[in-house]
Amino acid sequence: MPKDWGTLGLIYLPEAFQAAGIAEPNEDWTWVDVRTAAQQIAATGTYGGFCMGPDWARFAPFAFSNGGAYASDDFTTATLNTPEIKEMAQFVADMFTENSLVRPADVGAGWCGEAIGKKLVGMTTEGGWMVNFMKQNYPDVEWKAVLIPSGPKTRANVVFTNAIGVNAATKYPNAAAAFTIFVTSEANQGEIVKTGFAYSTHIAQADLVVDPNDKAIAAGGLLEGTRVGYWGPYTGRVNDSVSKALERVFLGDQTVDESFEQAQAEAQAALDGQ
Repeated sequence: MPKDWGTLGLIYLPEAFQAAGIAEPNEDWTWVDVRTAAQQIAATGTYGGFCMGPDWARFAPFAFSNGGAYASDDFTTATLNTPEIKEMAQFVADMFTENSLVRPADVGAGWCGEAIGKKLVGMTTEGGWMVNFMKQNYPDVEWKAVLIPSGPKTRANVVFTNAIGVNAATKYPNAAAAFTIFVTSEANQGEIVKTGFAYSTHIAQADLVVDPNDKAIAAGGLLEGTRVGYWGPYTGRVNDSVSKALERVFLGDQTVDESFEQAQAEAQAALDGQ
């Protein structure tokens, strides 16, 4: 049964923009705007520009906003060597080469949210979990979020989904069912929404998102071009092939064309059940 969902927004440090002498992001921003700002922020020598690791999920809004997908709609054909995917992979790779994009480890952070909390970077893409993370770990750091930037063809985001299931072999089916019904209930999901951790699958609870940053992030899940990061039974392997492709590019082991051709073969094998 559906439990909750999440998505990404553009997270940033206002002080990094002030240091660079540039305007803060807004809902009209594109990925080109992100790159330009990241270059200027990096030039201050105080902050990294844009933080992103070799992660399929963080790359997804780039790819989807160029009309790309990781597989065909019927989940039978991998689409990682298409121009839509490779153009945005090259865009990200170029940002990394010019040092406007940094990985969390490059600035001494475990993940990009931590890099924001430690004031190591000016921008990243993260989800509603940033709300509680910042309150609990970096309560004195001012941060903001805006709608995910748009790409060459559309504005798109990625949706993460979570569900609760019952093991068919359970010795306690009634208790397991009761627990599942409770966890996915409107009452329980409503409490989860208030924490900023994730969003309710009950449509009537959409207005429970009240934190301004959280609302800006959540809005990305309703964009027309937004996709769920699901490609059938072998989704994990398909998504992993994207992450590994980005990692090879960042390490300089392969060009974008070479790496995503390899990813295409890996993802197709996964979709074929091999």
